[in-house]
Amino acid sequence: MKRSKKILVVDDDYFFRRILTTKLRESGFEVLEARNGREGIGIIEKREVDLMLLDLMMPFYDGFDILEELDSNKKLRSLPVIVMSLLGQKSDIEKVKKYEILDYVVKPDVSIKEIEVRVKKYLAV
Repeated sequence: MKRSKKILVVDDDYFFRRILTTKLRESGFEVLEARNGREGIGIIEKREVDLMLLDLMMPFYDGFDILEELDSNKKLRSLPVIVMSLLGQKSDIEKVKKYEILDYVVKPDVSIKEIEVRVKKYLAV
């Protein structure tokens, strides 16, 4: 039997995270959740994850910190990441593009359904 693709959603916004997680689970994905960057790093160090959906603006350890840590860790560097953020300025997007991310979506401009479509596209399901 084919294993479900595993997605890690790292976002401090409880309601957004829950809605996105529910939608992805309904689509057949196994979904792990983290409330902040520290939790996210802890999960990917212990569990195999196929893709990370990452918010940039979080307390304690934000998305930029995670991207930096992924970039500096050979074991984690290849993890596919879609960045989700309220930061939509061109300068914000350019700052993130220096990391090898799959995509950058601006939260108020993109629907949960569109995020699901992009996840399916990148995971080829």
